Amino acid sequence: MIFFNRLILTAFLIVMLCFIFGESLSFAGEHYVSTSGTASWNDSTNINTPCSGSTAFDNAQAGDIVYFREGTYKPEDDVSAAWTSKGIPDKWEIAYWSPSNSGINGSPITFQAYDNETVTLISDDSVSSAPIGSNSQHYIVFDGFSGNKENAMQMVTVRSGNNIIVQNCIFGGYDQGAIGTQNIIIQYYNSDNSKIINCKISDSMGGGDNNSGIQMYYCDNVEIYNNTISNCYTGVYDKRENKNISVYKNIFLNNLISWYFQPKYASTPRVGIKVYQNLFIETPGEHISFVAAGDVGGTCPGVKIYNNTFYSTGKKGVIIDPNGGKGITDLEFYNNIIVVGTTGIYVWLPNGLTTTIFNYNCYYDGADLGYSYTTIYNNITDWQNNTGYDNNSIIANPLFVKAGGLEFVDYKLKDNSPCKGTGKDGKDIGAYPNGDDGTIIGYVETGKKEVPDVVAPPENPRIQ
Repeated sequence: MIFFNRLILTAFLIVMLCFIFGESLSFAGEHYVSTSGTASWNDSTNINTPCSGSTAFDNAQAGDIVYFREGTYKPEDDVSAAWTSKGIPDKWEIAYWSPSNSGINGSPITFQAYDNETVTLISDDSVSSAPIGSNSQHYIVFDGFSGNKENAMQMVTVRSGNNIIVQNCIFGGYDQGAIGTQNIIIQYYNSDNSKIINCKISDSMGGGDNNSGIQMYYCDNVEIYNNTISNCYTGVYDKRENKNISVYKNIFLNNLISWYFQPKYASTPRVGIKVYQNLFIETPGEHISFVAAGDVGGTCPGVKIYNNTFYSTGKKGVIIDPNGGKGITDLEFYNNIIVVGTTGIYVWLPNGLTTTIFNYNCYYDGADLGYSYTTIYNNITDWQNNTGYDNNSIIANPLFVKAGGLEFVDYKLKDNSPCKGTGKDGKDIGAYPNGDDGTIIGYVETGKKEVPDVVAPPENPRIQ
């Protein structure tokens, strides 16, 4: 009798929940999308009756995995109403396809290319909106897509969406020259606890530093790792009010500026910035640039740049605002290898820069070791005596496995390298602090199976 009463109570509760929440109460499942799909959302659980992309984005809920079948998708939903309702004046600030619902911690909504099929996204030629993104929705995963920007200003636009992951994607742009000044492949705007993982991002050169592979505004706790970013004006543009940003195990190749950091306009200190175990290869301009730091106020204490390998036949290495260094304090710069051309200069630093550590680095092949405010030092002794930097650093050929190569394994160290065990805390100098430990740097062609498993991001305290 007691068991029977419990069954009645359980059934009653289920009915009441359905009555209260209506159609929003559903069970997570797998759904399928195709370029010609016309099925309803309910019928799209069958791989043979897929729905359209817009149907999927309108209906997917927490825990759903939406598989896109092979083909080329050109979102053409009318987003004008969304622009108006959100008070957003510019089309580039909102995506064509954005989910109507959010996932939850541990059960994101996943939009994924099916079984390693090639799923290509292209933009509508008449507007500037990105094909996919998140407009104020949270816990969303975009996995395995490819595409070119064509006339869009972005491929992925995230605006006020937290806990967003973009992974295993191949996105390209095109060289617009002086025509475009805001051509960004992936943009995170006011996005916390988000990640960009194992993506191949290329060709957003354009006519200014806003033409970038990845650009961030007002973000907190973003990780960018295991990506290959190439042929962009700016590889990663860490632009405004961001904090707790980690950039690691990426390959930056042939970008005009690989990582551009701008702490100006910051209303609160920009803390927690870390750049480590990256390969910066053949950057025509600067590998890392802090130029214009602090122009309009703002501080950035404790930036950590360590165990990176910078290789270029060009003339510039790392620039930390030679025009004044405003806002940059307690910098940590150690265990880095910097190789520049024979007429090049390794580091440009402002007068009065305060550092916690600027040491244990390896320099090679440049004409001058450093430029500090108004003085160029062309040997390490003068540099050490006048700046106090690099007292345990060396000038030596680091002996890469294949200097000038384009693969991450090319920049591992030979057994007889002078960088072996001579870094801070006895670590190796360069992008492999623990030697040949199997570390993978950059995008992996075979995708999901060879990168670390992605775990659900932590609960965001902003979401109640």
